[in-house]
Amino acid sequence: MALLRVLAELVFRLIWCLYSDNPQKESCEVRIERWEKTGLRERKKYVQRKIESNVCSDEEINGFKKELEGLAQKIGQIAYEPIGNFYNSLSDLPEPYKRDLYPLLYNIYNWGIHPDFLLLERLVRQNANSHIVVSDIDEDPTVLKIYCLTMAFNILAVVRKNYKWEYDTIKTEYLKIKKDFSKERKA
Repeated sequence: MALLRVLAELVFRLIWCLYSDNPQKESCEVRIERWEKTGLRERKKYVQRKIESNVCSDEEINGFKKELEGLAQKIGQIAYEPIGNFYNSLSDLPEPYKRDLYPLLYNIYNWGIHPDFLLLERLVRQNANSHIVVSDIDEDPTVLKIYCLTMAFNILAVVRKNYKWEYDTIKTEYLKIKKDFSKERKA
């Protein structure tokens, strides 16, 4: 479940980078650099926390300090602002991405990243007089296939639209495969 959430975030970020009709009129390359700067800044925060913790040897701390210098240099070389908040960045995409795809592909697996008591209830099952703890939520494999297919289709769709390549054939194929999976699920 956590891996699907990570995959969904990757898909949305790729779509965000490739979407050329964005409000800022930024190129794909600029958006990739903004994404890279965001990642570098996050890594810098992580490395700084490691240095400040009491769990690293002196040798590790020295390595992290060198890494910090390199990260600062790379961050300084990127002239653009970082992406910022993931959800807010979806506002740069057509409305259906934020309204429809976000809850379908991303939000659905939030509990894989942010566990709570509702998740724990789903992971502990009572069987007669015993309790069984399962390692993951039992998800219909067909549903998982549909989620992954939808993510792959959306990447391909944005790439094809961005480069003005033929799009209708893959859309037709996607809808046919999705329909076939749905029939398989009902059977």
